[in-house]
Amino acid sequence: MHILITVNAAWNVLNFRRPIVAAMIADGHRVTVLAPRDDSVAALEGRGCKVLPLEMSVKGLNPLQDIKLIGRMRKVFRAEKPDAIFNYTIKNTIFGALAARPLGIPIIPNVTGLGTAFLSGGFLQRIAEGLYRRAFRNLGVIFFQNEDDRDLFLECRLVTQQQARLLPGSGIDLNHFAATDYPPKSDAPIS
Repeated sequence: MHILITVNAAWNVLNFRRPIVAAMIADGHRVTVLAPRDDSVAALEGRGCKVLPLEMSVKGLNPLQDIKLIGRMRKVFRAEKPDAIFNYTIKNTIFGALAARPLGIPIIPNVTGLGTAFLSGGFLQRIAEGLYRRAFRNLGVIFFQNEDDRDLFLECRLVTQQQARLLPGSGIDLNHFAATDYPPKSDAPIS
């Protein structure tokens, strides 16, 4: 299969999805990463990924720019013809789903957090909820990283119980990011 992963920073894939990507490649799948370019591109390519640049504003909330982002994603999806798209990070999850829907490409969204627009309350939260609801409509499965986000999406009726799946982990390599003990409570924070 040809699997396309879209995320708001290529380093995110290298640091947090490396075991997933390695497993896909080891199973014989072709992996393409669609993300803004950064210093991790060479390392991803060295691991067997094709990396395509994605022009996007990671934190901006400009509707015109977001509509253009959908168009850029759709153009890449149409050209690459992936068998499935894995979406990580908020904008890539929402706008990637909207871009792929008319092309009939299966989307596997992964809600890794809520983001400031969702958590801000008021008007911005209503917009974020509307975008999530539209993006996730008619999708078979939406993955969540934690119970709180899943439960909130269910409570807000952004997903159905049948769609929501809780992942047992995020794909982070705990050998690379080894757990450490918390410092003693008596230690002052270091600035």
